[in-house]
Amino acid sequence: MNRSSRAVIALLVLWLLLLPNVASQANRNNPFIWQVVVQYELGKSNQSATYLTDTSVKQYSQDFQTVFLYDDLYGHNERLLLDFGDGCPGTSMDNVQALNGNTSTSPSMMAQPSIALIQRGGRCTLWSDKVNQIQALSNQYHLNVGAIIVFDNATWPSVELITESTDNSSYPTWDASLPTTRNINNMSDNDIANHSNGIFLAIFFVPNVYGNTLKDLIHNYTLTSSGKPTQQYVQIAMFFSESTFSLDQDDNNAGGSGNADGNYWDVFTGDHAYIAYLLAAGGALVVALFFFRWCRTSRTGFGSRNDGSMDDEQAIGSGNIPLTESTHKMSLQKLDELCPVQEYRDAQETKNTICAICLEELNLHDMIRVLPCHHGFCVGCIDVWLTKKASICPICKYDCDHVQQTPPSQTDSSSTNAPTITTPPPTHPPNH
Repeated sequence: MNRSSRAVIALLVLWLLLLPNVASQANRNNPFIWQVVVQYELGKSNQSATYLTDTSVKQYSQDFQTVFLYDDLYGHNERLLLDFGDGCPGTSMDNVQALNGNTSTSPSMMAQPSIALIQRGGRCTLWSDKVNQIQALSNQYHLNVGAIIVFDNATWPSVELITESTDNSSYPTWDASLPTTRNINNMSDNDIANHSNGIFLAIFFVPNVYGNTLKDLIHNYTLTSSGKPTQQYVQIAMFFSESTFSLDQDDNNAGGSGNADGNYWDVFTGDHAYIAYLLAAGGALVVALFFFRWCRTSRTGFGSRNDGSMDDEQAIGSGNIPLTESTHKMSLQKLDELCPVQEYRDAQETKNTICAICLEELNLHDMIRVLPCHHGFCVGCIDVWLTKKASICPICKYDCDHVQQTPPSQTDSSSTNAPTITTPPPTHPPNH
């Protein structure tokens, strides 16, 4: 193994060692939630959003679970929170208005994507019934519901809910797996997998303690009557990898887009997420270089010999053919006389089964030339080689232009296997 190959392997090992350090706690099955209060002028839609920076936090819980991802991995998923009660069939728009302070159809709310908060259980059991009802209400009243949060109706004392600042790069880790009783895959009322074809929004599950926290935030919305009337909403976004970011007054988009597309793309990637991308790109480059060298070595031979010289086929692939001192070329007429074009019919006709010039396998009925040394080549390859480069065989370096010389195989055989016999000089009979 040469020095460059060892360097590539060393870089690959280093990348693999660094990879666990950028692996995140948050993932597509257990996201963290960005939660922030955003304020709108009621008379306007998405042109007056102001983020209350002191309310921007990251929420973590092992019980945050993705039920149905849909297309939340792509694009932005900041959504305003709407309480839909238990979301069961029979839930009306009047119920939704009452649960949300009669603001669910305000211009601000209807101009933004929203996320429905529903409680597990209630008047119905199956989650698919709840989802179908919410989708129907959203379509009928143009509520633009793009996701649903189902919060547990059972309380568990061991559930952890951890709040972190959005600019804090640390994150909690879970020492044990999620208990089976709190795993959505073991909940009999979770029938989403059997009805996913008719679902066109993302679905997430959170514990009871966080669901009630969100309901309290909705009920604590404040309406300012002095000056321009404003309304506050809770904005929710799911993150499927770790990210840190900060909000300041420059991030507020008064007079701009309510989605803050220009600014919040950086939020979703995170201030330091470029490190992970650089490491991933570097790792991919190292792997590509490693396989490139491996493929090149495989195509050009088995590597160098122990004495440091190159194998014949490796030399051919690299173009470093050790030519004889009296290198010359052949004429095409002489080549046709010496090695006429013939059809490749049997592997026994040649010593090799691969053209050492183009590295393509010789197949039956291919048109080839067989040199006096019994090495075969594609017609196009060997014609250019012998008439433009040199008259020697690309493999054994037998000079095809000197037909009187013995091919290497015969020379080797006679010198290696035959015994050495010394013949005495002829003697003349004595004169009598």
